[in-house]
Amino acid sequence: MSQKNTSRRLIYVVSTKHNTVIIDWNESMKLFLTGGEQRPFSPEKLLDMLHFRVERLRLFGVGQLLIKVGRARCVLTQQAVHVLADLYSLRNDLQVEYPQLEAIFAQVAEGSAR
Repeated sequence: MSQKNTSRRLIYVVSTKHNTVIIDWNESMKLFLTGGEQRPFSPEKLLDMLHFRVERLRLFGVGQLLIKVGRARCVLTQQAVHVLADLYSLRNDLQVEYPQLEAIFAQVAEGSAR
């Protein structure tokens, strides 16, 4: 895994042989995008994925989320996690639909308060 530092944030480039997809927040486009292919994900799609795999979620690094399913891995970058956590805290409908994610986002908020 290599790292590039671009304007105060890290972008992770991962080889496809590691079966890892990286999802980051693109501030200029206001979208969650995958690394290489730049495929968009809606907040609801990401929350569905997190909700379905809530038992397999793990915070790691500095506020990143890792989801493992078999040999495949999905990583949400720190920026993507924080944007998603902010959306979750602002939208009551998301909190009602995905109550199991409250603990995960509370950990994210706690980590950023330090």
